[in-house]
Amino acid sequence: QVAVAQREHQVRRRQEVVCEVRELHQLVKPRPGPRAGPFQAGLEAEDPFLDADESGIEAVLESEEDQAQVLHLGVEHGEEERQVDVAIIGSGPAGLSAAYFLALGGYQVTVYESMPQAGGMLRYGIPPYRLPRDILDREIADILALGINLKSGLTLGKDFTLDQLTADGYDAVFLAVGASDSLHIQLDGRDLADAIRGPEFLRRVAQGEDVKLRGKVVVIGGGNVAVDAAMTALRCGAVSVKMVCLEGIDEMPASSWQLKEARAEGIEILPSWGPDRIISADGKVAAMDLVECTCVSDEQGQFCPQFSETRE
Repeated sequence: QVAVAQREHQVRRRQEVVCEVRELHQLVKPRPGPRAGPFQAGLEAEDPFLDADESGIEAVLESEEDQAQVLHLGVEHGEEERQVDVAIIGSGPAGLSAAYFLALGGYQVTVYESMPQAGGMLRYGIPPYRLPRDILDREIADILALGINLKSGLTLGKDFTLDQLTADGYDAVFLAVGASDSLHIQLDGRDLADAIRGPEFLRRVAQGEDVKLRGKVVVIGGGNVAVDAAMTALRCGAVSVKMVCLEGIDEMPASSWQLKEARAEGIEILPSWGPDRIISADGKVAAMDLVECTCVSDEQGQFCPQFSETRE
């Protein structure tokens, strides 16, 4: 029964891969011109997935030539298909995934990345203690080994434009710029030099900056990024770290295992409290006023925090 279940799982996964390859074939279409004819003809003549019925697909999936053959099917179309060039802007999870499947489909892929190395938030957001860099580097290297060209240190709008990519001959552009910026909290004192936004702090540490923290650190937020920032702060020399969040302990968006690890490392969690203002002395953070949060959402589930008169 276990073997049968495993086999069924493999078949379902291969079916998903087939659907992904199909979608990418439909997504990336060559511009009208001399190259469009042979490329389209090659797809219609040689791709069994584009014209096969469900029984035909099952026959391929259940054969012993398994997933490797399915994944690399598109590459077998030959050089004519590889004449379709795709530019991907961003090398985070979305960009690398698109590059991977497009390369397997036989397309010529170039990835543009503004940071020095590929990975996006995998590299510059998730701390190394959670995602070891040797593992990340190996995974990215395996993807690039499919023939993908990586151009790092180039920023859209600064070093190149979409019009330039079109002029350079790219047939399609996939935007995977991500959403790495954090929300701005309307809070007195947020512009102080040592009031740092979480993603920026994690990025600086990930880039190898010698970030030294001293004394006590307060992290505002109750999500996984806040936990990462808190645990990284300890590793950067903070004497103590507290997390302050609006949600109650059972409402916190962070994963339960993340919170467990944070407590195990000595991080104090203060649920149902919100920041009122950051107090400064000599231009630096000195303290923080907190106000008790009695409710985070309204009756419709919309974010609408309510506060009591209790302060600390």
